Amino acid sequence: MVALMNSDRGMAFARLKAAKDLMYAQGFDIKTIAAAQRAWAPQLRGMAAQLFDNVRVADTVAWGSYPIMDRLYVSAGGTDSWSATDTVASLSAQLDAVIAVGGIWYPVIHRIDSSGDPLYTIPIPVFQGFTAYLQSKVAAGLVRAVTFEKSLTP
Repeated sequence: MVALMNSDRGMAFARLKAAKDLMYAQGFDIKTIAAAQRAWAPQLRGMAAQLFDNVRVADTVAWGSYPIMDRLYVSAGGTDSWSATDTVASLSAQLDAVIAVGGIWYPVIHRIDSSGDPLYTIPIPVFQGFTAYLQSKVAAGLVRAVTFEKSLTP
């Protein structure tokens, strides 16, 4: 998107709008977009403001914290893309670390399946095992599990 914006601002805006329009045509009025390849720029922020309420950039793989300074450029709190190398134990350890520091965590999950690109696909049993662990932490009142938009306010 940054390269496209630098070469053709109109086309960059059209691509953002096309993503929103495609989801709307399928019955989803999306309010948040995730930056492709985690690449974002201040000029894109201005374009996105016309279409979205929030942008998850996640270009900084580190725990986020409050206050969120810019809803259209949320960069901290994202994870590496979940993949076939992740385990219930490794994901649970990440969650425990976030809880320990009181941070914000935005897992980046592309695909949950038994097959697919191993760099971007987390196995179903691993996802289910982790979500069971997450549910136990939510039930204990140690963490909130909410939509991205709701996460932007404490």
